[in-house]
Amino acid sequence: MDPFTYPSLPHVRRHGPQGYAEAESYRPRLRDEFAFQCVFCLVRERWENPVGRFAADHLRPQSRYPDVASQYDNYVCTSCNAVKGDQEVADLTQTLLSTTVVVRDDGTLVG
Repeated sequence: MDPFTYPSLPHVRRHGPQGYAEAESYRPRLRDEFAFQCVFCLVRERWENPVGRFAADHLRPQSRYPDVASQYDNYVCTSCNAVKGDQEVADLTQTLLSTTVVVRDDGTLVG
C-alpha cells in the first residue's frame, strides 16, 4: 500500500461535527469519519488504544477559539497535531487531493 495515495474527490461527511457535549463522546464517530487514519500523513490507527495517539483536530485552534472545543474538523495523529500546533490550516479533506498535490519520490509534497 502506498501511504501517499490521496483521494481524488473531497471528503463527504457521514457524521456532523456539531452538538457534542465533550470530546470523548464523539471519538467513535470521529474515528469512523476519517477511516481510522490521520488526515495529514495518512498513518492508520492501530488496534491499540488510540487515546493519546490520535486526537480531534480543529481548523481554528482551541487555544485561540475556545468555542470550538466540543467540535471537530479532522482526526490526526499526535505527531502531526504537534507540528500543526496552534496554526490555522485549510480544510485538508477538501484541498489535499490527488488532483491538487504531487508527492515526490522523497515524500515531499508539491501543491
